Amino acid sequence: HDFVKVEATVLLGYLAVVHTEACRPAGARILQTLRALVFQPPPAAAAGGGELVDVRGPALESLCIVGKALGREAFQAQAEELMRFVADAHRAGLDFSDGLSSYIMRAGARLAGFLGLEAAQPFMQALLPPLLQRIAAEVQPAVAS
Repeated sequence: HDFVKVEATVLLGYLAVVHTEACRPAGARILQTLRALVFQPPPAAAAGGGELVDVRGPALESLCIVGKALGREAFQAQAEELMRFVADAHRAGLDFSDGLSSYIMRAGARLAGFLGLEAAQPFMQALLPPLLQRIAAEVQPAVAS
């Protein structure tokens, strides 16, 4: 059931990009549904040791993609709200042992691009340090022999 939600949220993003005009009449409802998934509580531990699926990350990514496809008029207010959420998550510290943190980091970049330099500027102090730390952690300097 949760895997189906994850796949559906990802497909909504693709659909909105490819068929923006067809999605426009339902745009507000699509954005509202994805937002509700993003802000739902994290899933409880899976009973019986089953695999835990968290739809919040894919929903966040799809929300950014769909919102950008639908345009400023449809997405501006939610983009600003999401940017505050993303910046707060960055300030609190991202834990990359969970899958959500990578989605949050990507959402920050997508939202900054959507909002533009002036509107995104107040959030850069929260977004850039964790991004640079993550890049530095992935880069292993080569040692010359």
